[in-house]
Amino acid sequence: MIKDNLDNAEKYFHLSPQIKSALLYLKNTDLKNIEVGRHYIDGDNMYVNVDEYETKISDNIEAHKKYIDIQYIISGEEKMGVSALKNLTPITDYDEEKDIIFYNGKADLKLVKENEFIIFYPEDAHLPCQM
Repeated sequence: MIKDNLDNAEKYFHLSPQIKSALLYLKNTDLKNIEVGRHYIDGDNMYVNVDEYETKISDNIEAHKKYIDIQYIISGEEKMGVSALKNLTPITDYDEEKDIIFYNGKADLKLVKENEFIIFYPEDAHLPCQM
């Protein structure tokens, strides 16, 4: 897991061409005026989901096997949890089509503010959208 401000995105370009491309997209796109929904950057290889929601309290920690998940806060703030998969108990089967599995367990909550991002790797189970 990596948490930082988008102003520091260049520090992470070396991690992979895909992470560089995703962070450049976040930096160079007027995200405050983009429509809610899925926006494809590179077909199914890379896309952006833009959501509007009220934060909540949930115990359903999620993880992905296929994708690295970069969560970015356009406005407002929320807490996001993170936990190592080995510390969690699966509560659903892996959905290959949606690339998601849900777990129960404890997650360490991090406050993520406007213009900040978190990169979750497949080994990082995460709990977004928390109050």
